[in-house]
Amino acid sequence: EEHLLGLIGEVLDYARLEAGRVRYDTLAVRLAGTADEVLGWMRSHAERAGLTLALEPCDAVAHADPQRVRQVLVNLLAN
Repeated sequence: EEHLLGLIGEVLDYARLEAGRVRYDTLAVRLAGTADEVLGWMRSHAERAGLTLALEPCDAVAHADPQRVRQVLVNLLAN
């Protein structure tokens, strides 16, 4: 169910992007914290595929939309 809601959200985001109506809420995003959060979500999927996910320590901060950063990381790890 959560996966389907995510797909619907992605389709709506794509439609907004095509229409030029995407809004970004940029904040200071701690990349290590966001990556750790996403790894927590994806770890069980990776383990089922026989993969191990690890995170190198990082102090980087990006000025970005936190939701979009999460989405990019999920997309990268899902592939």
